[in-house]
Amino acid sequence: QKSSGTDYEYDANKNVTKESYYYFQQNVWALNSVTTNTYNDQNKITSTVDQYFDESLNTLVNSYKGTYTYTDGKYTESIYQEWNGATWVNDWRVVVSYKPNGLPDIAMEYEWDGANWVLDSRVTLTYNANNRLASDLGQNLVNAQWINSYKSEFTYNASNQMLTYTGYNYD
Repeated sequence: QKSSGTDYEYDANKNVTKESYYYFQQNVWALNSVTTNTYNDQNKITSTVDQYFDESLNTLVNSYKGTYTYTDGKYTESIYQEWNGATWVNDWRVVVSYKPNGLPDIAMEYEWDGANWVLDSRVTLTYNANNRLASDLGQNLVNAQWINSYKSEFTYNASNQMLTYTGYNYD
């Protein structure tokens, strides 16, 4: 039985520029929401805007926006904003740092308090000798101390194919 579907639109570089989500109701496809993406000249996503279909207004309404920044071709920052009916309002932010070998190191996550970005949490990545992700550790900042939240561990075979993923949550 039909229940939902997605239409995709692409640019000349095969980037997904629009995703339209539909629900099948009363024997017709009804638009539910749309995500629109933009890209830079290196085909890296620079923004994404989510909109939902308001049936009472019969139009798409903004809901969420992500803006992505790159430094020397590497992803370094995301800023996420919510639509308040008139303008985009900051919600949260991620800033990524890199190891000297170019691999991602730490992602610092911030929440918007209405006036400033406030450090909230971080994810620290570690790698094995073959530069494959070995673990990630999520921590929350509580009373100026880092408190473990979760950890993921990964193992690989001799061909660098992932064998196991184990996830942990901390009490």
